[in-house]
Amino acid sequence: MNKVPILIVDDTPENLLVLKLTFRVLDIECHQCLSAMEAVDLCESIEFAFIVLDVHMPKVNGIEAARKIRQTAKNKHTPILFLTADVYATDLIDDGYDCGAVDFLFKPFNTKQLRAKAKTFIDLFEKRIESIEAKRVIEEQTAFLVSNEKHQAIMRLAAGLSHNLNNRLTVVKGNVDYFSAELGYEPDWLVDTKDSLDECVKIVDALQGYAGYDDEFKTCLLYTSDSADDPLRLDLGGRRNKKKK
Repeated sequence: MNKVPILIVDDTPENLLVLKLTFRVLDIECHQCLSAMEAVDLCESIEFAFIVLDVHMPKVNGIEAARKIRQTAKNKHTPILFLTADVYATDLIDDGYDCGAVDFLFKPFNTKQLRAKAKTFIDLFEKRIESIEAKRVIEEQTAFLVSNEKHQAIMRLAAGLSHNLNNRLTVVKGNVDYFSAELGYEPDWLVDTKDSLDECVKIVDALQGYAGYDDEFKTCLLYTSDSADDPLRLDLGGRRNKKKK
């Protein structure tokens, strides 16, 4: 698995440095922003394991930024940890919890405490990603099995059809060869029949190819000889068509 992405947001570079040093022992990919709107834009494209967000920032404060982050597709439910130096900002704290904060930390914060919370969120994020990946693999395997089962059923159908057609075409070819031998020439209807028969043989070959037959098992229509013991020669009760001279 790739390194887990986290986001830290503070308008003071020194505070960002302290946060980065706090998390450097963790196997993470740390993204940092100096403004609330920069953080919101980043949340549109990256899903984070958790976000550390300073409450007091110019233009757009952390509370408003959290509301906007909650509207992004990727971070609707991402844990947000607020940082503030104002222990008396009860209204902001209430607003923070209302917009999805999971905790408030007061500056100067306890680095061990923050790392412990971070480890918990990272672990939850990794387990969720693993479950999503496992679900994807199961869905792909299920789709493959269903598709393969359908394919096998079609192949069995193709094999059955090609076998039955081959048997019938063999008889037809025997009759065509018989009439050709008896007539001594091939009238138009006989030529048309042979052409149609050749097309049917191609269809059978295609079916057998789809069914997975090797070339040596593909359609081979029996050639009928003029011998009287030819099993495919029709018994027409001794009647014979006169040969055209």
